Amino acid sequence: FSYLKSNLEDDEKARLVQTLLSDRADEIPSLVRTHPGTASAQGDQVQRAVPLDVVVEAERMEQLDVLKIDVDGFDGKVLMGSHRLLDRWKPAVIFEWDPYFCQKTENSWTRHFELLVEHGYDRFLWFTKYGNFSHPMTGYDAVAVELLAQLCLSGAHDFNWHYDVVALHRESPIDPHALSMARFAKQRRSWF
Repeated sequence: FSYLKSNLEDDEKARLVQTLLSDRADEIPSLVRTHPGTASAQGDQVQRAVPLDVVVEAERMEQLDVLKIDVDGFDGKVLMGSHRLLDRWKPAVIFEWDPYFCQKTENSWTRHFELLVEHGYDRFLWFTKYGNFSHPMTGYDAVAVELLAQLCLSGAHDFNWHYDVVALHRESPIDPHALSMARFAKQRRSWF
């Protein structure tokens, strides 16, 4: 959480809430540090988690333009706890798609896309784990996603190959081409 605070300290619009998220109010595996700057829900103990919809309502948020999720294999679960906010605000959704961590946390690597399509998201922009644009996907192509998952799990490209995906709602005014050309993905304050 300290890295997030550091990266967003100058952003007056950012609201930071430290809580553990899942698809429902429940106990989930505790967080285990997987490398500096990150942890994954793979522990032997359990911790209490809540849906993101509950946090958003408790914080009385009036607007949500971008939802960024990077929770090492639990991204699909967090999205499943976000039905109301997806329907209400239709934010651009940025999530880490990491089949390796999906396996380690016993979560689906397809549910992210299935859920977003159910809520009207139809454009997916894929960026490599280094922030470089990789490719677009219109709609959910289950065969392509499965092939990408196998590629990630094979270790053929790089250690823990994964992607960051930007999902856009069909009503989003964001131009996917312009977004794919943006250089902001490569600019960050820390290496985490």
